[in-house]
Amino acid sequence: MPILTRIPISCRLARLFPLFFLWGLQVPLLAQCVLLCNDGLQVSLDPTGNALITWQMIAPNAGSSCPGPLNVTLYNNIGQQLPNPLTCNQIGQTVTAQVRHISSGNFCTGTLEVIDALANDQQLRRPFHFLQ
Repeated sequence: MPILTRIPISCRLARLFPLFFLWGLQVPLLAQCVLLCNDGLQVSLDPTGNALITWQMIAPNAGSSCPGPLNVTLYNNIGQQLPNPLTCNQIGQTVTAQVRHISSGNFCTGTLEVIDALANDQQLRRPFHFLQ
């Protein structure tokens, strides 16, 4: 006769009772969070002279692979933290952007160059001056 059939049914169910508590327990799988950052982006300032850098620009797939809050931190070429949004002070600089998943601590970095594309536009819009 098998061993389980010799144990009363009440004892067999009592052994399974702790599993019922784990049934509804939701544990996030933080080890599955993989971040991939874009590198070599060009970011142009808006008409007010600012460029807000978001995690969607740097790591566009992070929202689906790493649910939860993400943080963007910007650094210049010597490692000093920069404000976000970037301003006219950063034109021509290469900025390092770090996207960090708050819950797991995973992060990736990418670089971007700050340009002022509107400056060229304004030069093209100047009225013509005819010399006599």
